[in-house]
Amino acid sequence: MNTIKCFIIDDQEPAFRLIEEYISKIPQLEIVGISNEPMEALTKIQQQHVDLLFLDINMPVLNGIQFLKTLKNPPNTIFTTAYSEYALQAFDLKVIDYLVKPIPFERFVMAVNRVFDKKNAIIPEITPAENEFPETQFTDFSFFKTNQNKLEKINFSEVIFIESHGEYARFHTKKKISVSRVSLNRLEEIFPKNNFFRVHRSFIINIHKIEAIDGNLIEIQTYKIPISKSRREDLNKLILHNNS
Repeated sequence: MNTIKCFIIDDQEPAFRLIEEYISKIPQLEIVGISNEPMEALTKIQQQHVDLLFLDINMPVLNGIQFLKTLKNPPNTIFTTAYSEYALQAFDLKVIDYLVKPIPFERFVMAVNRVFDKKNAIIPEITPAENEFPETQFTDFSFFKTNQNKLEKINFSEVIFIESHGEYARFHTKKKISVSRVSLNRLEEIFPKNNFFRVHRSFIINIHKIEAIDGNLIEIQTYKIPISKSRREDLNKLILHNNS
């Protein structure tokens, strides 16, 4: 695996020092720059190759979200912030992950693994029509074409959440992440509606895996998944219905 070149932007020294320490523990990561000033960082990023950006949100002059919008071809980005209320905006920008400070090392590693997974993924060369759900619909599982056109069984009960990446979907289970060329619209039809709910245009969750709901974020294991305002009321109704 080629080294992933990382750049850190954070106006608080303790915060960027922690990210720097975490990066040093992962041999496949290399720091190519650190900046506590977004405008200075903008120039540096344009002058070199950056694979992964660790970006704070709450900064003076230009916040992290505004900064990312200024980049024509932004690198893979992980937001690092003490504020959870920016999650919806962050995921709308298709960032890799959203880490809320203080960041545990385990959670940092999980975010970085998503970059490794994306970098190494072999995207199956199939058309959407080839991955249509079979006419015989199973109750507890389905089959999806994944890497190298392998037909993989996905057990509904094992899925924690599903995440959209363009034309592809990533099925997150406790054991692994599987990638298949299928839309979330199609998956809404396939997965049992009493157990799965689309909380955001990019996320479908298993409501039985929810550990907490904090404002506009759902906590599932160490993940924080955004809830669209338009879907919050329907999610509450579904949860109350399942508990009745």
